[in-house]
Amino acid sequence: MIRFISLFAVIFCLGLSPALAQDDAYEAYLNGRTTSKNRNKTSSIAAGNKTFNYKERYLQDAGASFYWFDVNTFFGPANIALPGVNYIGRLVLNKNPDRYSLSIGTHPTLGIQFGNFASYFLLTVPVMLEGNIGMGSSIYNEAQIGAFVGLGPEYSLARSWGEFAIPFRTDQVAPVGSAGIRFRIRGRGYYLRYSEALWAPVQGQYFRTVAFGNSLF
Repeated sequence: MIRFISLFAVIFCLGLSPALAQDDAYEAYLNGRTTSKNRNKTSSIAAGNKTFNYKERYLQDAGASFYWFDVNTFFGPANIALPGVNYIGRLVLNKNPDRYSLSIGTHPTLGIQFGNFASYFLLTVPVMLEGNIGMGSSIYNEAQIGAFVGLGPEYSLARSWGEFAIPFRTDQVAPVGSAGIRFRIRGRGYYLRYSEALWAPVQGQYFRTVAFGNSLF
């Protein structure tokens, strides 16, 4: 199971991302030159094309994240919070995703904190099936706001080291749920995502994550 999730994440993050990069959409995002008229025209052309266009269906987001979780110690539960980075890559599955869509993808998140006496590392790699509505349901959706919910397995790897570090070691697979919104401010796309482990094995951890960043479509 762990190998499957890791392989899936590698394919999405290292394979599909460069190969399926949305050149036109990303350039329009950076330069702000895309108009609703041009998008609607392109959308109509894409709607008439019956082929499965990966370039148009692979959507990406990237931003910052914030983890928190509890660790049992000799003195009782201790809360740990870690800053990190978040990447989202997902593939839209249904043929007509103008208003709503079903997508599959991954949003690996890396949290890390270094110190002279205590350091912490956390990596989570979920495989998520998500339902999307409004903005982000497809590359051509012109809505100013959208929402999504998702569910899937997540692999988590966590370590701590250092003289004064709270000792913990996690290597687990657990189901995780996610929900969030996407919105535009002055033509730029953003997302706010929350995810939480729904169950954890014995001696495992319930990881919770908030991520915020830019939608690159």
